[in-house]
Amino acid sequence: MLTARLRCGILLACASAIAAAKKVAVNADASTSKPLPTPHRQFTTRIETTAHQLNATDDCTPRAAAASALFVPIASRAPCAHLFVPLRPARPWPCVRASPPAAADPPYKRQMTVYYDFDARRARIDYDPVPHMPPKSFVRRYDLGHEWMVMEIQREKECQKSRLREAMPMPRYPDAFIYMGESRVRGKPCDHWREDHGEEVVEFFVGADGTPLRLTTEAVDQRSPQWETTPLMTYDFFKFEPGAPAEDAFRMKASSTAPIFATDASLAIGACERVVQDMGFPYIHFMHTYYYA
Repeated sequence: MLTARLRCGILLACASAIAAAKKVAVNADASTSKPLPTPHRQFTTRIETTAHQLNATDDCTPRAAAASALFVPIASRAPCAHLFVPLRPARPWPCVRASPPAAADPPYKRQMTVYYDFDARRARIDYDPVPHMPPKSFVRRYDLGHEWMVMEIQREKECQKSRLREAMPMPRYPDAFIYMGESRVRGKPCDHWREDHGEEVVEFFVGADGTPLRLTTEAVDQRSPQWETTPLMTYDFFKFEPGAPAEDAFRMKASSTAPIFATDASLAIGACERVVQDMGFPYIHFMHTYYYA
């Protein structure tokens, strides 16, 4: 026969198991009942990206390769391009390191302004200048079948152009998003969503009005006894303005005279150098794999 103490222990264990099961069920119900956020199809925003790891934007490093196991680098003429695209067949490209990595590099930050109009099939991304990286403006006119890039070095502008044959990638949030509950980013209340890839997770924070506030990618170091991750990339969104940007924003005059440049000289598409074999430019991921152009 079971002793009273043993019977009591069994009852307590059963009660704990039932309570844990109810908690899981409640969390699952909350996750499934919360509607998934809807991607904005037209907007203008400022974005600051932060690469937290040693040379995380340098695809020459083993750490960068390990941290980006879900991605492969596609480079243009620039060596060690810091752009990553979803895993897909890609042409091999040599990577030449400009300098050896420092022992402890600080997080690498870049700022950009994005003009995005999926309904009209056009996008523009303006990169602010940073040390050793000149300002650049990329315009993708999927509606017209061509694209161009303007850059400025020592107050001299130059541009390149190419045909654009593929369709504009559709913005999407994953169906496997897990609702983690309410949170705050920069003091603003928001919903916290997670996409779990096992060894890497994506944490996405969106305001009550659907405005994206922050997205982070993190490597999972351990899940138990406590959750530990290492930050990889952070995308912070500022001055997010929903709605279609003016069509003029996607013209050469606007892109070549963007505020990122030191001079206001305007260029003409006819004067741009054509990319060899119209190979085009790399995709720019300005919100992980959810948005790129």
